[in-house]
Amino acid sequence: MGMLPTHLTGHVPLTDDQRRAQIAQIWGSQIPAGAGLGFVELMEGARQGKLKGLYILGGDALESEDFLSALGHVDFLVVQDFLLRKSAGRAHVVLPATSFLEQDGTFTNIESRIRQLRPVKARPGGTLPDWRILADLIARLHSGARYGDAHSVYREIMEVVPFYAAPL
Repeated sequence: MGMLPTHLTGHVPLTDDQRRAQIAQIWGSQIPAGAGLGFVELMEGARQGKLKGLYILGGDALESEDFLSALGHVDFLVVQDFLLRKSAGRAHVVLPATSFLEQDGTFTNIESRIRQLRPVKARPGGTLPDWRILADLIARLHSGARYGDAHSVYREIMEVVPFYAAPL
C-alpha cells in the first residue's frame, strides 16, 4: 500500500497536511503527523525493551538470529502468516492466514501493478484471508468499521489512494 514510517498509504508524505486530513476524514480518526519507526529502529527498540508489542503480517523473510533475538524482548508478539516460521514460534498469538492461492482480492507487485486474486484451491480449515483477519480486528477496535468482502476493502483503498481507482 506504499506505507512507510514517513508516508501514508499511496506514498503520501506525512507532511502533506491536506491529504492527511482527507484520509483522516475517510477513516474517521486522527492521523499522527510524526514519523513512525523504520525496521532498524523497531528492532533496536525491541532489544532495548522499549517496544511493548509488535504485529508481523506475513512473509517475515528476515529470520536471522539477531531478528529472532530482538523479537524475544517484545512483551506481546502477534504473527499473521500462512507459514509457521521461526518468528511464529516466538509469538504470543499466531493468526493463521491463507496463502495467495486461497484468497480473493488484489495485490500490488513491486512495479505498482495491481493484480486480481482468485482462489484456485480451498483454504485449509481454521485459516482466514489476510483482509478478513484485519477486518475483524479493525471491527473490534473501531466499532464503525465493517468490511463484508474483499471488494469492500478494495473500494476503500480506491477512495484513499486514487491511483487504485484505475480499472484492473
